[in-house]
Amino acid sequence: MTAFKVLITGASGFIGSHLMDRFLEDNLRVRCLVRSTSSLRFIPTERVELVEGSLSDIDSLRRAADGVDLIVHAAGLTMACREEDYFAVNRTGTSNLLRAAAESSPDLKGFVYLSSLAAGGPSRDGRPLTEDVRPLPVSCYGRSKLAGEEEAKKFSDVFPMVVLRLGVVYGPREKEILEMIRQIRRGWGFHPGRKDIHLSMVYVTDILQAVALALDNARPGWRLYYVSDGEVHQSGRIMSMIAEMVGKKPVRFRLPLGIVRGVFLSIARFRPEARCAFYLDKISEMRHKYWLCDINKARQELGFQPRVSLRQGLQATISWYRRQGWLK
Repeated sequence: MTAFKVLITGASGFIGSHLMDRFLEDNLRVRCLVRSTSSLRFIPTERVELVEGSLSDIDSLRRAADGVDLIVHAAGLTMACREEDYFAVNRTGTSNLLRAAAESSPDLKGFVYLSSLAAGGPSRDGRPLTEDVRPLPVSCYGRSKLAGEEEAKKFSDVFPMVVLRLGVVYGPREKEILEMIRQIRRGWGFHPGRKDIHLSMVYVTDILQAVALALDNARPGWRLYYVSDGEVHQSGRIMSMIAEMVGKKPVRFRLPLGIVRGVFLSIARFRPEARCAFYLDKISEMRHKYWLCDINKARQELGFQPRVSLRQGLQATISWYRRQGWLK
């Protein structure tokens, strides 16, 4: 695979930038689709080829896809004020990229679409979801990612297609868990909802392993895999672990989701942009106790083996934040 050229969408983002690092280490030729407003902070521009464009600009997508051997579609909208905004990027943008790839690189050797556990929905009976369980997303984001998967499936007779539904991804450069860590360092342990949430999580380097295995094992057709560290993590235990690592004993308190929603709506009345910043759509997901997936299929068919435990991953993440001056 070392002689191949790979296109990464979302290369300026959290997962995309780590993918770029991995592919450069593997001596692949890397092309990155970036928006005109994208930060290039984590992109070594002297080592990669940049194509400026967007998922709504089909001409830029044709240029980006022209002549590549592999595509990893990591771009996506995770925060929006309206459902149609999610679908414009996560469904229509994915469709645009697939059409451009089919036109510009008909001999594509592999296409990996990074989806989310949110597309599968919560585990209503507490058992980890498997790939054959009917997806029932409960949020706008989840529905839009599932719609992106359905677009990808339409092209499975054109080039090899792999969809990876990721658990909660964390690691250096990620911002959501950073806010939790900052809150705990200030001495507060805020928990939305009355009960702990049970989560499937995965450190970002294990995602890179899964993507590399998916590309190495590319074959005709459409395949779907859940990806996580294979463990069940309780939200309260995650907070305790972080508190231990930052040397704090935060005051913990829980708020019913109805109150949380009311607070967010009150803030949004005076600051419309906060409606997005506080992930109001995520409250729909917080109402469910179990967000779990089974990774046996990825283990058996791809040879995927999670290598980073939650404790190791959190330690590495916090250390990186400190080195970057993100924790003050």
